[in-house]
Amino acid sequence: MMTPMFSLLAFSTLEKAGLFAIVGVFGLVVILFLIVYLFFYVIRKRQNANSHSQNTEFDNTSVISAHELNSLLANKPLTLTKPRDEKIHLHNTVKLKNNMRYDILVGAKTDRGIRRRADVNQDNVLALTGARFVNGTLEPFGVFIVADGMGGHQFGYEASARAIRVILDNLLQPLIDGQALGNAQIAEALRSSIEAANIDIYQRNKERNSDMGTTVTAAVVVPDIAFVANVGDSRTYLLPIDKKLYQITEDHSVVAGLVLAGVIAPEDIYTHPKRNQIYRSLGDSSEVDIDMFQVDIGVDDMLLLCSDGLWEMVRDWRLQNIMESHSSVNKVIDELVDEANDNGGVDNISAICVKLAKAHEPILRAGVHLIVYPEALNVQKYEA
Repeated sequence: MMTPMFSLLAFSTLEKAGLFAIVGVFGLVVILFLIVYLFFYVIRKRQNANSHSQNTEFDNTSVISAHELNSLLANKPLTLTKPRDEKIHLHNTVKLKNNMRYDILVGAKTDRGIRRRADVNQDNVLALTGARFVNGTLEPFGVFIVADGMGGHQFGYEASARAIRVILDNLLQPLIDGQALGNAQIAEALRSSIEAANIDIYQRNKERNSDMGTTVTAAVVVPDIAFVANVGDSRTYLLPIDKKLYQITEDHSVVAGLVLAGVIAPEDIYTHPKRNQIYRSLGDSSEVDIDMFQVDIGVDDMLLLCSDGLWEMVRDWRLQNIMESHSSVNKVIDELVDEANDNGGVDNISAICVKLAKAHEPILRAGVHLIVYPEALNVQKYEA
């Protein structure tokens, strides 16, 4: 007969064995689940990268003539060479009240990307904020530029850096000289500064028989208004608070022309073999057509300026999701660049996120502060 103590020990041993078996089975299930999850995660990432990088062995962006463009458009007449000049009113902005202090929050970054990690980054960006006297009152302003260079690694970098330097040299003084510029005067200052950059690069090409050039998208932000300019296929978007992401600029590219002509579908711009050809750039000729936009912007609205290395890797709906998911503009930029690289990173990636917010501190003095800028730029010249 089994003694009570022996029975208890036997039961305890069986209980432990059963418990160990249950734990073992549970652990095995967890391990199998993790293996399956990791398997499908890798498959999904590969499919995602392939969907973004299919047929995306990028050459340097090139410029084509109007004649070549017309032949690609299947003889459908389009006024693509006519520059746009528009005022855009998308929504009822949360306007700044009289004497309301506000900040211009900025996040900016440029990255070589995955495929071109070992090469010179041909993109350059500028993010500058400051304060100027307008009718005796200090008023914040911002200047933001994204330029995507062309002409080979070194020439591409030089073209985009030169464009930013010349634009800044011509634009900054009218903004800070104390005069109360009207909207038309600010827009004209931005336009003429880009024209000056075009002439500078064009003349440099003639001097050494080179073929460098650059796209540019730029914005000057003052109370309630963003003045936006564009040449090429770098973009500026507006995300109004609680609204849908809106592309302010129009791409001056072959694929954008093909979409307008009805030759290809909008989604084909990401995979079309001529997606890297543009018909407008700085430096290609002595004159350049510049699209200009005047856009209402209010508290908590966001601007996004970026090169094609971002928007070709991250679709518009995803751009909006990321912009809405962070209150910090720096976190927005970090995630945008990371996702572009996760999706293939086939080109240099540049982005600037700008947000208007109520200020916590008063503006103490006039001046400018360069946040992100080309390495060759003499910062002291502008911040002095």
